[in-house]
Amino acid sequence: MSATTELWYITGTSSGLGKAIAEKVLQRDGALVFGYARRNTIQHPRYHHHFIDLSDLQAVQQIQFAPTTPDIKLITLINNAGLLGEMTSISNIDNEKIVATYHVNVITPHILMNTFLQTYQHLEVKKCIINVSSGAAKTPYAGWSIYCATKSAIDMMSLVAAKEQSLLPEQTATRIIALAPGVMDTNMQQQIRNADAADFPAKNKFVDLHKNQQLYHVQDVAAKFIDVVLNDAPEQETIQRITL
Repeated sequence: MSATTELWYITGTSSGLGKAIAEKVLQRDGALVFGYARRNTIQHPRYHHHFIDLSDLQAVQQIQFAPTTPDIKLITLINNAGLLGEMTSISNIDNEKIVATYHVNVITPHILMNTFLQTYQHLEVKKCIINVSSGAAKTPYAGWSIYCATKSAIDMMSLVAAKEQSLLPEQTATRIIALAPGVMDTNMQQQIRNADAADFPAKNKFVDLHKNQQLYHVQDVAAKFIDVVLNDAPEQETIQRITL
């Protein structure tokens, strides 16, 4: 077996984009993948699963990242896990669902970024953090206040972290990117199509995207995510969007 040269940490690996990214990364020689989700659907000798509810902040704060060896050339964190939250007007939302969704979409990624940087900041190896964003971070949708607000928070969190990293020596700096994957054919899209139009007036837009076969395939998006991680171009923007 070849030596481990890459460490990849990916949240939400039980399905959708997180699973697709993990499976593609595992095709790379020397890549070791750590997945975080309530279920494990990946069986591979270089995949290590951590069963965790990412809305449980006490459990999230116990996550530790692996020690490195001289062979490690790349360390990556992909904060992929996310929830749509309750889709209805602000006056109708259940407060507990607001809290749970912010935990998964904002606080957990923030904690994991913090832990990642505390663990690896000093290392002179290639390091990258990708926070999964959305077009909803910039577009207000009626009935989607939780999702829009949490994704907007992801963008600003990433911009601040990237600014901080730009002030550090280049050899130890970590690239921070907020990456919107576009509209993919996932369970989340099915949730949107099943929403009540009275609660989410933009529903038909997403129904038409599915009907007209305009949704991205998660495997194609996953490949693009890996390309972004491996891209060394210094002019990369912090806020990016996948286009296929």
